[in-house]
Amino acid sequence: MPNCVCRMRATAKNVTYLSECGLAPLNNRIVGGEAAPPGSWPWQVSLHTFAHICGGSLINDQWVLTAAHCVSWLGSTPFLTVYLGRQNQSESNPNEVSRTVTRIIIHPGYNIPRFNNDIALLKMSEPVVFSNYISPVCLAAFNSTFNIGEDAWVTGWGNIGYDEPLPSPGKLLEVDAEIVGTHQCKCDYSKIDDDVITDNMICAGFREGGKGPCFGDSGGPLVSQQGDRWILAGVVSFGVGCNAPNFPSVYARVSQFESWIKSHITRNRPGFLTFVSNNTEDVLNSSCTTPALTPAINISEVCGQPSLNSRIVGGETAAPGSWPWQVSLHIFDHFCGGSLVTDQWVLTAAHCVERFGSNPAGLRVYLGRQVQNGSNPNEVTRTVYKIILHPDYDPFVIDNDIALLKLSLPVNFTSYISPVCLAASDSTFYSGVESWVTGWGNVGIFGN
Repeated sequence: MPNCVCRMRATAKNVTYLSECGLAPLNNRIVGGEAAPPGSWPWQVSLHTFAHICGGSLINDQWVLTAAHCVSWLGSTPFLTVYLGRQNQSESNPNEVSRTVTRIIIHPGYNIPRFNNDIALLKMSEPVVFSNYISPVCLAAFNSTFNIGEDAWVTGWGNIGYDEPLPSPGKLLEVDAEIVGTHQCKCDYSKIDDDVITDNMICAGFREGGKGPCFGDSGGPLVSQQGDRWILAGVVSFGVGCNAPNFPSVYARVSQFESWIKSHITRNRPGFLTFVSNNTEDVLNSSCTTPALTPAINISEVCGQPSLNSRIVGGETAAPGSWPWQVSLHIFDHFCGGSLVTDQWVLTAAHCVERFGSNPAGLRVYLGRQVQNGSNPNEVTRTVYKIILHPDYDPFVIDNDIALLKLSLPVNFTSYISPVCLAASDSTFYSGVESWVTGWGNVGIFGN
């Protein structure tokens, strides 16, 4: 038998993996933002439907831990493949094996759009044999402590920037991070909304931003080393853009889910180890400081004033800045328009976003955009934090077809990005009143 982390156990035995979890004998260096050598992170898995969608962590010979938002849309009959021992997404992987998924268990407290309890278990079609390239990670036990500044690492095949896919051949990347105190993290995210960060989450990153997980890394591992063991502290959950400054990445805190995991994996249980941090505990009066509140904007004083709109056109290309409230909604491409109405809210049609339910994952808003294929020097982008459909929206007759989108962060108003005024309830629009409509839609029934 080749040299490996451990020998395969007889399937009839009920074992725990405490003695062999978290060992990575081929991991002999610590790097950040670089390709990881093969075998460095042997618990890392790649989840595929038709292509890579998320990461995950092997926790015993037949179960994988990932993020609930990665798989909640798949239903009870998953078309999902797990790749283990994978190094590249588009080249040969001599140490790789694959398994289909036969069962998905989503935490019953998973909540969107806040992503609380963002954790799920995947049961593979059959067990895997452990090797230097495929082995389980240890899980943080309930009483683990991960304090401010603790070293951690995150791995995955996600984007290398907001709109920058991982270049071919798609090598597994690793990046170092630092644990951010819960109170500091709550303070940072309070700029978006109160109570975003819960005790079921752990945060990691750097104040300057620019390093950490991005789209496609969701579900992957955040690990810290204790002695010769690697312990899973978190599961990649969400963030602002891709590592925006002063917004650490947020992970599901694994130690909070020990009893839930054990309740579903009753044989060959994963190994749980207590991680003990030597760093300072995060307390309420820590370095977390709340920035001075920005004075409230009186939207009625700034709305509906397109300073660069010097002409009225019809059916022609609009000059940049002519309609500074116009936004473009994207999943993988433009699919609908919308209007900026405050520094953090967009108004659009309910039928554009009803398919998302209350989960806006993957939905992006482009503001200050002029062209769909080309450079947009005045553009900014935001992810969507919350979707609110009109309660009386009727998709069959398209009545009350209106929805509000809350952006992940406010935008600064410019000549190219500013809000439109909204018609008050006592407004009248009589026949013959001139009006204009803008957008990037088709120019005919079959036109582009």
